[in-house]
Amino acid sequence: MSVQPNRTRYLGGWEVYWEQKEYVADYLTTHGVDREGFEFFKQIQLALELKISDRMTAAVIQHRGDEARQVAEQIALPLDHWEDRKVFLLVKDERGTHSIGGKPPEELVLPADSRLCSRFQYIGTLDGTDPMLQWTGIERMHVIFPLFEANHGVYLDYRDPDRPKMIEPITVSDDWADPDLQDVQIEFAKVRYRSESRLDAQAFENENALLGGVPMWYQCPSVPRCPVTNERMRFVCSIRSDVTIPVVGKDKGRDDILMFGDMGQLLIFFHPGSKVLHAIVEH
Repeated sequence: MSVQPNRTRYLGGWEVYWEQKEYVADYLTTHGVDREGFEFFKQIQLALELKISDRMTAAVIQHRGDEARQVAEQIALPLDHWEDRKVFLLVKDERGTHSIGGKPPEELVLPADSRLCSRFQYIGTLDGTDPMLQWTGIERMHVIFPLFEANHGVYLDYRDPDRPKMIEPITVSDDWADPDLQDVQIEFAKVRYRSESRLDAQAFENENALLGGVPMWYQCPSVPRCPVTNERMRFVCSIRSDVTIPVVGKDKGRDDILMFGDMGQLLIFFHPGSKVLHAIVEH
């Protein structure tokens, strides 16, 4: 095998356990970014710069804003190559083709499952014809989630995007289930978004934009595996709790705004081959 020349690669994020090779491979393929994505992550959280010779990193440099420090060296990487993921934003725009909230589309049939103590709630619809999301192979990705139950995420079969079905029963827990909410079906005020490749850290930090392409974790990163193929799933976007998106209509939940857990975020992953979606609340 020929030796690759010295090179620099970038990662959006920072929490990498270098001794766990499968974990590192998941992280590289999910968080690898170009220079623009690296500069953006430096501003909103942290980012890593890898100085690589062949498959050995001579140095791992952690960046936060204008500060930089070396945090590791001489690490054998589990991969020769990985593709960079394009970081993008979904920016609030009344002309946008993506939406959070609003009434569920007439064609959407929310799944009912005896393993749940409450109903799935309609969160919004992502436009799969957007160039940033064409890789999903789905024209309209209706985002749904059982908001009133604490769980470790749900896996949904989206082979029929208008009739998603829940799979993987082991992911559901009713630890926080409230019997008073079992028949509640809420509606959020509708807000439209457009995709934006220009990365504006201030717009993101002011909560006027959602993050797409590469996740920003609040807790320890955990890239999901598709339960059908056992392959890594790809990050779509995150939807944050938003005090400017109220609950409307007669039914009310625990909160009067769009909220995931304790002001957390809903992370969405997808496998384009199996058409399986994974959604998990993180806070």
